[in-house]
Amino acid sequence: MRVYVFGPCCCILLICLTFAPGVSADLQAPQLTIGDHWNYRGNYIGTTATSSVTITGRTNITVEDTVYDVYVHVNVVEGTGPQNTKIHRTQTTYINTADGAVVKIRDDFNYTSDVANQSFEKDYVFTPPLITMHYPLAVGDRWQNQGTMKSLDLRTNETSDTSINESYICDQIVSESEMGRTFNCYMVKKSESILGQRSNYTYYFSGVFGYQPIRTDVELSGMDFASLRLTDYQVAHPGASVEDANKNTPGFELVPLLAGVAILILWKKRSK
Repeated sequence: MRVYVFGPCCCILLICLTFAPGVSADLQAPQLTIGDHWNYRGNYIGTTATSSVTITGRTNITVEDTVYDVYVHVNVVEGTGPQNTKIHRTQTTYINTADGAVVKIRDDFNYTSDVANQSFEKDYVFTPPLITMHYPLAVGDRWQNQGTMKSLDLRTNETSDTSINESYICDQIVSESEMGRTFNCYMVKKSESILGQRSNYTYYFSGVFGYQPIRTDVELSGMDFASLRLTDYQVAHPGASVEDANKNTPGFELVPLLAGVAILILWKKRSK
């Protein structure tokens, strides 16, 4: 049996976007709100999993002699699967309040089963801070992100650098049924290749839910890596739905949309 477990992946870093009716058909600048949270259920690395996402606060952090005013974003994943598989993962992401860039991620991961075990505690720092979304954005837009991620193993103090090269497209508007309702959602696709492994991400957004997606699907080298769907949420400042946006202006209005930072650090472990 071959088990693949990855670094900061699938618990995707999310950017909040604000809709301004009647002003522009483009996606506008983000806004995060402390206390907002979202709950998901689905599949994650072969387990039946739940995921919770919360904006827990705002603070200052110093990274490479630069002080950043950041929002603190916490994502907790719990999963169980065959062969007594258990996953627990907590990712804490620090998002620059000035431009929504990802400054740093703390990743605590634990995977156990009858055939394999893996755990790590790592910090990931981005140079420059990674702006995953480029505003304003309209359906059909394409963009790329490039930079460097420095990884620090908190158990061994070992460091390594990884190049980041991501390609995005705001693809189309599709119907998505969740929580007993059907929503028109903006579909955003991302692809990247790290350490010889190609990953593809698909995010579905409706402004009703603030800045988080209603659904996230991840494919790794042709394998279904994760699929998470929204089960409940609470947001202080929800955006407009696609339908509401169309009442205000001709054509489609972009509403809150997700773009995730995906930084894949490959772990391969073979066992019987």
